[in-house]
Amino acid sequence: KGLAMSFSNLKIGYRLATGFSFLIIMLLIAGAVALSNLSDFNRKMDYTVSELYPLTAKGNKLIDELNNALLGQQLILMLDSNEDIKRKNEETKGHSAEITALLADLSKNAKDARSASLLSDIQQIRSEYSVSGNKLMDLASRGNKQDAVAELINVSLTLQQKYKAKVAEFIDYQDDQMMNAREAVQRSYTDIRMVLWLVFIISIVAGGLIAWWITRSVTQPLQEALTLAEKVAKGDLTTEASACAQDETGKLLQALYEMNDSLRNIVSQVRDGAETISSAASQIAAGNQDLSARTEEQASSL
Repeated sequence: KGLAMSFSNLKIGYRLATGFSFLIIMLLIAGAVALSNLSDFNRKMDYTVSELYPLTAKGNKLIDELNNALLGQQLILMLDSNEDIKRKNEETKGHSAEITALLADLSKNAKDARSASLLSDIQQIRSEYSVSGNKLMDLASRGNKQDAVAELINVSLTLQQKYKAKVAEFIDYQDDQMMNAREAVQRSYTDIRMVLWLVFIISIVAGGLIAWWITRSVTQPLQEALTLAEKVAKGDLTTEASACAQDETGKLLQALYEMNDSLRNIVSQVRDGAETISSAASQIAAGNQDLSARTEEQASSL
């Protein structure tokens, strides 16, 4: 109540400024919250696009190059021409070089421990497979296909499966990271929307209450002043003064109460003067009647 009275005592301009200032502050809060959450949203999107997606894309390219290299090694065993074997061997070496570059790039850009561990495992298995693969290529190049096939069946195929499984595990992990990042971005968007809705609702409700409070603090004294003026206009001067605020409308109402009291005092003084005059007139009339009676009495005596 004390706070309400203190607020009501402020000048109307100050009250309006307070209300508008509150709305501006709420808008600033909404903007700050939005910018803060948008910054987090942008950071997550940037992490997804600049780090996770390239790893996933390069992982998929790695498995394609690996499949081409493995297929090339197996096709060599089906070729008879030395020229064809040499050409296919060069193609396979090209795929192997591409794999080397991809693994180096992935190792350089992998930031988390799990990705680094998987890439290390892939490098280890690749080293083991390279020994068997080079042996197979050498045997095929020298025309010793029987031993090359034996190497493929007994050693290379097992290492190939381990090699491909580990690369597939790396790709699956990156896919999971992408999905987690997508969910994080979605949660961030949901949080931004919820916070903004909350700030907007609070702003609307609080702004409405402040507008109602300011309007009431202005219109209520004006209504009292209008009621008092109407009573005075009808000749009713019995209204007693009540507590008034110290703003413009309160001072106007206080001035009307003082005017009402002044008019009541003037009317009271006029009434008292009229009663005095009436009493004096009655006394004069009574004296005149007594004088007339004595005059008549003296005339009768004569």
